[in-house]
Amino acid sequence: MDKYDDTILVTGGSGFLGSHVVDALIAQGRFRVVAVSRNPTRYCNQEAQYMPCDITNHNEVAAIIEQIKPIAIIHTATPGPFAPEFLHRKDHAATKNLVQIATQFSSVRAFVYTGSAEAMKNVSGARGKPLSETEAILHTPSTAPSGYAHAKSASDALVLQANDVSLATATLRLPAVYGPRETKDSGIATNFMSLANTFATRIQLGNNEVVLDWVYVENAAHAHVLAVNTLLQPQRCADGEAYFVTDGAPVKLWDFVRSVWTASGDENCNSIKKVIIPWWVVLALAATIEVLFRIFTLDRKSPPLTRLHVRYVKDGAWFSIGKARECLGYEPLVSTSEGIERTVAWLKHA
Repeated sequence: MDKYDDTILVTGGSGFLGSHVVDALIAQGRFRVVAVSRNPTRYCNQEAQYMPCDITNHNEVAAIIEQIKPIAIIHTATPGPFAPEFLHRKDHAATKNLVQIATQFSSVRAFVYTGSAEAMKNVSGARGKPLSETEAILHTPSTAPSGYAHAKSASDALVLQANDVSLATATLRLPAVYGPRETKDSGIATNFMSLANTFATRIQLGNNEVVLDWVYVENAAHAHVLAVNTLLQPQRCADGEAYFVTDGAPVKLWDFVRSVWTASGDENCNSIKKVIIPWWVVLALAATIEVLFRIFTLDRKSPPLTRLHVRYVKDGAWFSIGKARECLGYEPLVSTSEGIERTVAWLKHA
């Protein structure tokens, strides 16, 4: 007989964040965990069950949910912010599909969605205090500056609107996520680490005045587990809400980057003379790269540098985790400095 009474379904369960969510659920020991992705072969936990699935395919998803009868879905599967726009459209369609199916099966009582800070249009790291959920304004189709921002804001709103008496929903809005199992294509620490001990450490894009929030991947996974546990409680005290989840202490961009370089063994990155390139030059360069990629890849690939992401680091981002602390019981498990050390140690042996 199965030692678990209930099942949780995790989408993207062998991906960067999703695999950590699976591990955190398994460590809790309460639920049977079923993870789905297109090709679930990486970072598989031997105590979880893995099933291949295209989550944009209604029939595939419905068949799996009918078979395993999960009481909750944690939807982490998403293309990264640098993915081509057509993938973001598919991502929103997949979220819409999942929500629709979740409302049709009575076994599903909770739905947790991995949202993004880039879904907000009033993000700033120059504020006098962190942005709260009550102050945050989601992008609309007319204000979203990218396919990623559009998909994440539309999906965020969709999930919260689906909350009702039979399905408790919540969105976790994450800033830049870093940590072990980062992908080499879009990993934050991975890309910074590759520049350690090179001439690139002499170059600084823009000033270093505003703060940015970050979230270590295990902190983000911990928040997902807390959210699903809270939504499944009879009191229904936290459903239909969005929550910012971060490391709890913002760090300026170049302080974060140089911490990665230092942990990577670059002893000179903080003392060498720096060439500071103004933000207006960086934005112009990003615009040029966007045009070239649009022409030569027919929009099938995203450029490594875009104006959206330049503006994000230029303007900064600072979020309050007070609501997550109060309603979900969230506290970061790992500080940013320790998270950087752990990430670099993992990358050195990856």
